[in-house]
Amino acid sequence: TSIGLKAVFDSHNRASPPEDNLNTLHSWIGLATVILFGLQWICGFVAFLFPKLSENIRKAYIPSHKFWGKFIFIFGVSAVLMGITEYGIL
Repeated sequence: TSIGLKAVFDSHNRASPPEDNLNTLHSWIGLATVILFGLQWICGFVAFLFPKLSENIRKAYIPSHKFWGKFIFIFGVSAVLMGITEYGIL
């Protein structure tokens, strides 16, 4: 994901003339998806793989983890569909 983001920013910055970054809803939704995914990954790692965390905290976090997982998935699919329609591929 980070390699893809770097490639997109580089292609915009190196274009002649340079193109603006983050100027469409597609780009903002995509960036939000990447950030939320990273946060979800870190929180999930701490909640489920950190050995000293109590079972009660893990059980309490599961509904939130499921909600945000679905939300991030929908955001990701939305970003992909917006990107496809942005370039008229459909």
